[in-house]
Amino acid sequence: MSLTLTRSAIHQSTPYLADHASELLAPNWQFIQLEQFSRPQPPPSEFLRTGIGEIFASLNRLRSSLRRAVPHTELMAVPAYLLERIAAPPNYERRLPALRQALAEWADAGGMLGNLQVVVNPPVTNLNAVLSGWARERGWWKVEPPTYAQILEGGQGWLDTFRYDEDKPLLIPDLGQIYLRHHNGLDLIRRLMDWLWVRKGLCLIGCDSWSWAYLSQALQIDTQLPPPLTLAACDSEHLLAWFSQLAAGAERFGFAFRQATNGKYVLQPHNRDAVEISDYLKHLAAFARGNPGLAWAIWRSSLQYGANAEVDPKALESAGRDANRTIWVKNLSSLNLPELPGATQDQIFVLHALLLHAGLPVKELAGLLPLSAAEIMRAVHILRNAGLIELVGERWVVSPLGYPVVRQMLSQEGYLIDAF
Repeated sequence: MSLTLTRSAIHQSTPYLADHASELLAPNWQFIQLEQFSRPQPPPSEFLRTGIGEIFASLNRLRSSLRRAVPHTELMAVPAYLLERIAAPPNYERRLPALRQALAEWADAGGMLGNLQVVVNPPVTNLNAVLSGWARERGWWKVEPPTYAQILEGGQGWLDTFRYDEDKPLLIPDLGQIYLRHHNGLDLIRRLMDWLWVRKGLCLIGCDSWSWAYLSQALQIDTQLPPPLTLAACDSEHLLAWFSQLAAGAERFGFAFRQATNGKYVLQPHNRDAVEISDYLKHLAAFARGNPGLAWAIWRSSLQYGANAEVDPKALESAGRDANRTIWVKNLSSLNLPELPGATQDQIFVLHALLLHAGLPVKELAGLLPLSAAEIMRAVHILRNAGLIELVGERWVVSPLGYPVVRQMLSQEGYLIDAF
């Protein structure tokens, strides 16, 4: 099953892909109360029987044995131009209709249901664009975050830029960028909360889940603000609808998505009515803890193809019975996720600070951690080379594929973690 599709053919298909995507059943995005969030459970298989945490404990142990049984040496990564057509980056503004529905009653009540509403962002799934789109539709003022220096100085000038009009509806897209875990870093957010409680206008507040966990512990902010909303977890059915939508039009070129270990279809092929669907997406939903951004990153990195690829013989036999070009989906236990055996305390300090603040520049890390500039730079260099962090703009953030092992590491070390 060789892949002979050319770059030009893919690009020429763009209009078809866009048109056909709208015909698919769209995933049902939904915002719910944070306390109602429930992670998908893994299927009752031997590999996941002891719970999702077992993945991390057994991942290294299983990799070598599975690779001996099911070698992937001739599998190749799907080229970037093709990935953009079959697993494009998430367009989080597609969640906007769900946010409209979730906020409609509150926003239209004119303060009768309270002036404040909070939306907590799952990690790796930045909903700032969704919140900004909603506020822009309504003509609300989007509050830009203060600088590092303004936070440490108390932020009086920053507060003065928008608090003169107490009736104007506001959007604060990221509460995590209004504090620093520093002895002078909480004064501004305390003053902001005091002001928000007495003002008349509505205010929608976004907050990263790790920042919410820290501020709930440090300031009991969860008792000062109303119960937050969050995005409902992605289960396997949701992922099936979403990934099928992203891959819309792939069938025009005869693509089929099969699991490399058994040849079962992962997505329903357009030209087959009754096929056996793999339980891969159930495993993925549980492994990603229902997090759409993480699930997408793993899905995208799992897609492989290859001429005469050395996959399970039965899988090759199954694929050979139809005319589809096969995109192989690697098993979770075969993924080359970032690792950092024997992480040092310096590196753990850096990782935890990046998560609590949804990313930071190096110069700000130096002001927050009990480490020298040289120690921080060394830790950042090692974490970057390990694939656990990446630079987005000027801020270092934990990478999507590095997030599972980082969260597990921090949990095992007894650090404060989020609820997701």
